[in-house]
Amino acid sequence: MLRVTCPSCGAQVEASNARYVACSPSLVGDPVLGPEAALRFRPTRFDAGGTPIDPEGAPTTTPACPVCRAAWPDSIWRTTCKRATDA
Repeated sequence: MLRVTCPSCGAQVEASNARYVACSPSLVGDPVLGPEAALRFRPTRFDAGGTPIDPEGAPTTTPACPVCRAAWPDSIWRTTCKRATDA
């Protein structure tokens, strides 16, 4: 299992629990960030290249913290991922 450290809140997050920021313009209103923020969601669908698909069908590449909902740079997977056994 891979873990990531959120650069905003410091939470240790299993990579499989990360959320993504919806790209579809109709998916506005996040239960934590409020009605003006894009929805953060846990992806269940992916395109052929492994890119998450939001609930309206748009691909998205912006990961987010499941705790504080802050958007993460895509580079987070390369810079902060650690195997659970490495920690």
